[in-house]
Amino acid sequence: MPPLKPPGTLSKLVSTAAAAGGAALTVGAGPVPAAIAAAIPGLVEFVSSALALRSQKRVTDWLELLMQEPRFVELVDAPAGTAPMLLAARLEEPGFGELFTRAIKELLGAVSPASVAPLALLMREYIRDGRLEPDDFFRGAAAVLAALDGEQLGVLRELVALVAARPEDYPQVEIRQNQLYFPDDADSASGHQAEGPSQNQWRRLFHRLKSEALAFDNPAGFMDVISGPDVLRMERVTAQRLLALLPA
Repeated sequence: MPPLKPPGTLSKLVSTAAAAGGAALTVGAGPVPAAIAAAIPGLVEFVSSALALRSQKRVTDWLELLMQEPRFVELVDAPAGTAPMLLAARLEEPGFGELFTRAIKELLGAVSPASVAPLALLMREYIRDGRLEPDDFFRGAAAVLAALDGEQLGVLRELVALVAARPEDYPQVEIRQNQLYFPDDADSASGHQAEGPSQNQWRRLFHRLKSEALAFDNPAGFMDVISGPDVLRMERVTAQRLLALLPA
């Protein structure tokens, strides 16, 4: 994998350092010592190589999981050495190209390697079911999975497991004193005591799910719902699909 090109200001700084032949540079409010300026190209190469290696490992792990889906293997089935060319041709197809590109974008931008497996499972679901273009669920789920670290993914799994087990089509969840309540229960005084997450952690997760349209404050048909950071309503089917991406 070729080294990444240093972006923007850093690239200009490196070019200036080379042109200056080791002279002191002026960056921001003051000069950069010549010794530091001379070290910048080496630092850029090191950082670029580290990023390239991280990206390569993520893509490798993701593809290994994706290759466990027979329909993906069929999509790239080709004589030895020609699979990359076949995949490149597939990426020119409007639907599949957007699906694959969106998945890779979220994969490389994910905050944690813990997102690799859930993102691979999401891609496998769409390929297995023949949905070869991204929809709102794919975009929202990919963005949420990429934005959470390993611990937060565990909190998400805890939430969607509870919602997926509910009898209602659109269960309502409320946060009360670090506990999750389902006010549709006959005994609404009973709550699920979460192990670890604070009220603010639950609120941040609620907000992220709502911002990606995977859950809502007050969806159409539920005009009596009290909106706010401590209230969430999610379709049970959505919770079941998310749960399938988050194996225990």
